[in-house]
Amino acid sequence: MDADYTPDPVSAKRVERAVAIATRFLTEVETIVATIRVKESEAIYGDATLPRLAKPEDYVELVRQRILATYPDTEFQIDKRSAKRFTLIAYTDLEDKWDIQDAMGDLRGDIHVQHGVWIVLSPRLRHPEDD
Repeated sequence: MDADYTPDPVSAKRVERAVAIATRFLTEVETIVATIRVKESEAIYGDATLPRLAKPEDYVELVRQRILATYPDTEFQIDKRSAKRFTLIAYTDLEDKWDIQDAMGDLRGDIHVQHGVWIVLSPRLRHPEDD
């Protein structure tokens, strides 16, 4: 199907000019991008308050040690869900198992925000009462 109009010479010049400007812009962007070295930032959001550790499992150990500092009788099971996702199951005899979560403060959130490691803490009673 053929167009039922003829191009306007003024609009053709505008299109050619716009294409030339866009081409120059893309060339400049390609030049800039080719010279940039991308590296992982120290903190995903804001300033890092936690040091960078060698591997994601080290952050799980940091959480485990924080719990043990307050509740030394706690036992753990660690389930690795993916490279940076973990479930830390904490077995305790505490009357309120969620006290373990309270002892963490913002640590797990800081680890996630600053280093991209997600640690789910699942406190469980070591000897659940029989119903």
